[in-house]
Amino acid sequence: TLGLHRRGFYDKPFDLERCFIATPVSSEIVAFTRDFARRENLQPYDLRRHTGLLRFLVVREGIRTGEVMVNLVAGESHPALERLAAELRGRFPSVQSVVLNLTRRKAQVAVGEEERLLAGKATISEVLGGLTFEISSNSFFQTNTKQAERLLETALEALALGGSERVLDVYSGTGTFTLPLAKRAAEAIGIESSAIAVRDAERNAARNEIRNARFWTGEALEVMRERLHVGSPGAGDADASVSPSFDAVLVDPPRAGLHPGVIRSLVELGAPKLVYISCNPSTLGRDLGLLCERRYATEWIQPVDMFPHTPHIECVAALRRIA
Repeated sequence: TLGLHRRGFYDKPFDLERCFIATPVSSEIVAFTRDFARRENLQPYDLRRHTGLLRFLVVREGIRTGEVMVNLVAGESHPALERLAAELRGRFPSVQSVVLNLTRRKAQVAVGEEERLLAGKATISEVLGGLTFEISSNSFFQTNTKQAERLLETALEALALGGSERVLDVYSGTGTFTLPLAKRAAEAIGIESSAIAVRDAERNAARNEIRNARFWTGEALEVMRERLHVGSPGAGDADASVSPSFDAVLVDPPRAGLHPGVIRSLVELGAPKLVYISCNPSTLGRDLGLLCERRYATEWIQPVDMFPHTPHIECVAALRRIA
């Protein structure tokens, strides 16, 4: 079986024949890989027994470039997977990259501890907001390019940069927001925990000839403590008489939202403008409440439908610092 999980059952997938929010080539790659695995008798992974070879198939596509990456996640290498990579490249001209992620952990995680390139190149590219981005198999990139541009435009509208500002982007990924910010500011700095994503971000900055963007690798709280000297337990709010080190901050955390220490760090930084991009309205509401208790006010919130035909929604919240 190769497809999606049944609702509420992460150990019971069903065969996916067609996905209406994916391109036809993605569905064709799923069907082709399923048929190949059955023909070669490649066994699927069993979480309870910790047996089997194939764990996940991840298909990434650059809608603007037409480039496709096929990421095979498996428990070990196998000669048949190299044949599969060659056949995918031969059958689908848009497949520019086939990678193998190896994981031996007893877990349902679509990320490996080791990555091998089976065919083609190691990355694919996508164009977003007039910039070209290279995307690795395990680095985060928005899945809906057109709506990601709406998300970006909304964030830029909220920040209203004039060109002289210093901007901080927390949870910066491959630079999706950092680089457009750098194009409109004097300097943009991104903080990202994934070293792979930071490598991609730096490569993207060079590819787009952006020289005023920098990236710091590490967990947001630790980096803000070490680099910016904020967020330590017991520290107070920023002194209103001291100029903040950043004119604007953008945060785009995972579904769990902001760590309390990161919220404390943001308050201590005291940037006049703060934009919060969230994929979870529940944690967004919680975090906005904490920020608004400590010298910030929410001006507006704009939902953006990144995942049509699903209950999921992204939101852009614009905040300003109050004296």
